[in-house]
Amino acid sequence: MQAFFHEGDGDIQHFVEHMKVAANAGDQVAMDDLMKTYKEEVLSKDDLTKTLRAFQASRDETKSKDRDNAKAMTGMASRLGVGID
Repeated sequence: MQAFFHEGDGDIQHFVEHMKVAANAGDQVAMDDLMKTYKEEVLSKDDLTKTLRAFQASRDETKSKDRDNAKAMTGMASRLGVGID
């Protein structure tokens, strides 16, 4: 939550709107922050549900077998200490 909201600024709704936009684009940190604001009763259940659906749709759009394979290979190379260029 520290990205946009600083203690004392008082504009939590502005922060929530920024996090909703980022979460709708698939940002995991933003989604985590929104879950915290929901638990603190700042975000409504309806808003959380809509944002979670958009978050998941965005994440699903970026999934592909090629991307998953490349990620797996990069992780394997990293564990072996081999650089992939």
